[in-house]
Amino acid sequence: MGVDDTALLRKITWRIVPFVGILYMICILDRVNIGSVHHSLRESLHLSEAAFGQAVGVFFLGYCLMEIPSNLMMKKSSPSIWLSRIMVSWGILTIGLVFVSDLAGLLVVRVLLGMAEAGFFPGIMFFFMFWFSRKERTVRIAGVAIFGSIANVLGGIITYLILTYLEGVLGMYGWQWVFVIEGVPSVIAGVLVWFLLPDYPETTKWLTSEEKLHILNKLKRDNDPAPSVGDPDTSIANEDINAAVTESKGVSLLLAKSSNSKKISWREVRDTLLNTQNILFSLILFCRTAPAYMLSFFMPAIIHEFGFDPILSNLLTAPVQAVAICVQWAVAYNCDRTGKHAIHLIILGFLDIIGWEVLAYSLTTKSLPFQYATLTFVTATTSSIVSPALSWLTAGLRTSTSAATGTAMAISVANVGGYVGPLLMSYSMEWYGTYAYGIASAGGLMAFFVVGVIVIYVMQRTHKKEYGGYIEVKEDTGEHFAH
Repeated sequence: MGVDDTALLRKITWRIVPFVGILYMICILDRVNIGSVHHSLRESLHLSEAAFGQAVGVFFLGYCLMEIPSNLMMKKSSPSIWLSRIMVSWGILTIGLVFVSDLAGLLVVRVLLGMAEAGFFPGIMFFFMFWFSRKERTVRIAGVAIFGSIANVLGGIITYLILTYLEGVLGMYGWQWVFVIEGVPSVIAGVLVWFLLPDYPETTKWLTSEEKLHILNKLKRDNDPAPSVGDPDTSIANEDINAAVTESKGVSLLLAKSSNSKKISWREVRDTLLNTQNILFSLILFCRTAPAYMLSFFMPAIIHEFGFDPILSNLLTAPVQAVAICVQWAVAYNCDRTGKHAIHLIILGFLDIIGWEVLAYSLTTKSLPFQYATLTFVTATTSSIVSPALSWLTAGLRTSTSAATGTAMAISVANVGGYVGPLLMSYSMEWYGTYAYGIASAGGLMAFFVVGVIVIYVMQRTHKKEYGGYIEVKEDTGEHFAH
């Protein structure tokens, strides 16, 4: 009796996506909590608005520096081991923020925190390539990303409660309690990842032999070009799985029928880094990420500028993020259903441009409903872009080396926006006394995003090939590589 693909897909989705989503939720809570304590942290450490923006953004310098090396290390080890290391490291450093007493200490710990967390999200994208085909990834990536939006909902509520009820307890500021309470779960979750995260189908105990074969051969067909007459049979058989399990927990049969899957092809690393479409993809993701982090780190401050109390502003982020979750899921579902990633991104990009410019204008008005509705709209459009964009990116990365390098490269360049976005917002407030100018600049960045998506789409249509180009077999590795 054959394996039911739909039932099997449902099985692995429910086993993997919620668990990974919870890990990502913890990640986002720790990453953006500094934005939630914007007001109290600035008062305690006597920081200017510009200094606070530097402290927020410097995280991404360490993050970008270590992104590609971290993802390549995950290929050399295994997802469970490397993601566990990442989570325990950033959890300890998040708790370490309790002890900073000035700007210099804050900057140092933030840089180290970025280096520790580097590779987590691209590592998840890399990990998903070992479990889901290209057409299956968008909804699963969205499932994980939605947990990030849930973190934004919970983060505002948790921060509101901590700042309201724990300020001064045991002689600690409320912002110090935020870092402790949100840092400890990262350490605990990191330990659990080591034992609970399934690395690869062939080493997973809750799959039968038939299910393992079905997954591996489906993904191999998804990544390989159509075989020509006379080509040798490269399908994966039971003996291959048995050999992989016997040799090492970290061996993966996906993408290449080779027991040397841990080997890094430096030629593929170079070619992936120099690939024109990879570079364009990285740049457009930067243009989307800078505005996204303006929202992640400054939403409570923007709501405060509307006229609300600083602590209450954290609570008022929750409804905004709840709406964004619904829109994000609907977009991802429709994108997976139609397969038209570029069209979705172009439409969302145009809507986002309008949203950002209207939000900037709304700060000149005194209409709270108009301001809050516009903020909700732009949060929904901005957050809905990430899943189709990343699914479109990973569709063209066919080997483990190119996947590790390409995802890390794109997200590394994108996260430079995590440095630029907060600086634009901080200097907008410092120089002009309003966030309106920083918000307006987000609309300009999104215009470049739309232009970039159109350029990549036209390149693909012109050359009549998928993102990543043609497939060539590299003789030195035997793996298929997308140019």
